[in-house]
Amino acid sequence: MENLGSVRVAPSVLAQIACLTTLAVPGVARMGDDLVSGVNRLIGRERPASGVKLDIKESQVQVDLHVVVKSGFSMLEVGTRIQEEVSDALTRMVGMPVGEVNIYIQDVE
Repeated sequence: MENLGSVRVAPSVLAQIACLTTLAVPGVARMGDDLVSGVNRLIGRERPASGVKLDIKESQVQVDLHVVVKSGFSMLEVGTRIQEEVSDALTRMVGMPVGEVNIYIQDVE
């Protein structure tokens, strides 16, 4: 196959995939705030994927997700499902291996 160049995906796209996938998991009320998005909101700059911190290390994606869980749902089950769904979505859509998906449950509503 002929080499036509490269395809690069912006980190903000990876963060948006992680955010939208997380919000689709049953039991997730909304995204929480990580420290950076909280500071950005205070100074008037909103990050598009609030509650998502993303690092790329050695060609692997590491994602930290801050979430609020709906009352009546198992936090362990919701967290585990988020990990599975986000890892699958990033691998399937972007083709990058996922090293970690860390879940921080900040509240219940």
